[in-house]
Amino acid sequence: MTQNSSASMAGQTVFRGFSLPVFAILIVVFSIATFRRNTVWKGEIEFWSDVVMKSPLKVRGYSNLGGALVTREMYGDAIRHLKKAIAIDANYENPHYNLGVAYIETGLLTEAVFEFEEILRIEEFLSGGHYGYGRSPRSVVRAEATLGNIYSMKGEHEKAIDHYNEALKFAPEDASTRYNLALAYKKTGKKDEAVREFEEVLKINPRDEGALWNMSVLKK
Repeated sequence: MTQNSSASMAGQTVFRGFSLPVFAILIVVFSIATFRRNTVWKGEIEFWSDVVMKSPLKVRGYSNLGGALVTREMYGDAIRHLKKAIAIDANYENPHYNLGVAYIETGLLTEAVFEFEEILRIEEFLSGGHYGYGRSPRSVVRAEATLGNIYSMKGEHEKAIDHYNEALKFAPEDASTRYNLALAYKKTGKKDEAVREFEEVLKINPRDEGALWNMSVLKK
């Protein structure tokens, strides 16, 4: 029995705790998942390309095609289609957002600032006059927080602080934005303000490692 058992084990290659057949199955599973994801993305691009071809004067096709291309990191093509969407309807927010993301990913931060400022302009426009929709908190927070991130990337921390604070007016429990605000205060030498914001982050998430580490540094 011992010899047969040993022979059986010797004939079975083990890889990091998995027998070879099991490991092979995992590879197949992950490959299928990747294939399906790529197929969905490819199908989405083909679908919206067809929509654009059949309805070249409608904003939604260009906007969604551009968004799908951003997802695939095909930023050059995305920018081209998103600009067409904006040319058709400059007050449609989605292409501005995706165009801003494409600009960030390609290092065009000044151009990205313009697109997110356009979202805020649209929100202001829709909340006034006979529209009376009111500003969308989600859109405003997303635009203001992203503008804060862009200015932080550019080293313009005072501007970043202004935008983070505007975002927090609409979403005071947004730990990510509050954490970025604390970092901006820290970088501008405003220790007390930074400590206050990191403390607020820890109220939201007591286990936030970044906030805990920064608090330990600032309180030394």
